[in-house]
Amino acid sequence: MARLSWPVSPRTAACTISKNRPFDGCFSRQRLQVSCHAIPKVGPTSCSTGRFQAIRTKCDACSPPRSPKLWQGSGEIQGHLIGGCAEALEMLKGTDLWPSLRYWDGAILFYETSEEAPSLFLVMRWMRNFGAQGILNRIAGMIVGRPGGVPAERQDDYGAAIANVLAEYGADTMPLITGMDSYHTDPMLVLPHGTIAEINCGDVSLLIVEASVAVSPGIESETA
Repeated sequence: MARLSWPVSPRTAACTISKNRPFDGCFSRQRLQVSCHAIPKVGPTSCSTGRFQAIRTKCDACSPPRSPKLWQGSGEIQGHLIGGCAEALEMLKGTDLWPSLRYWDGAILFYETSEEAPSLFLVMRWMRNFGAQGILNRIAGMIVGRPGGVPAERQDDYGAAIANVLAEYGADTMPLITGMDSYHTDPMLVLPHGTIAEINCGDVSLLIVEASVAVSPGIESETA
């Protein structure tokens, strides 16, 4: 199991997977070992003329790491992870790629806005679309990433907006945690789709409770 806590180190953790060595964690049932090492922040390249570094500095200043916040809910709940970037999810709604309603049953929705910083009104409309589909009454909990490109003093406005929409659809007791370092943040945590996770409202944490990678038959035979 891997427990995620916030804020994480200002450096990005990269994982290297090797075979045929046991790992006392979420991969313990598979012959894999995960070793994490820190990677320094990337500076400007010869083709960027410093623009990348300037943008990154601006984003870091607008959205600094902070502790997560529990808006509502209690106890512990488990569910499979599904979600992603709010703007990208909007492009998937109504297409063949959008999951059926049954897939949302008991899920944990992870959700974050990009550095384009969409307005609160847009976020509320997008969330109401989830509600109109019946999704907000099917999921078990919701975790929200720090809004990219948003000053620290305005970040809780996004949490309040989402909590208001959940209340509109009778989901005002469903666990909701905001302020995660996921996807459109720096540092960044990557969450594995479909993996079972657990929200703990008591210590405001997320626990990945099952392996997020699988060993192919070829690798298994080599390590047997």
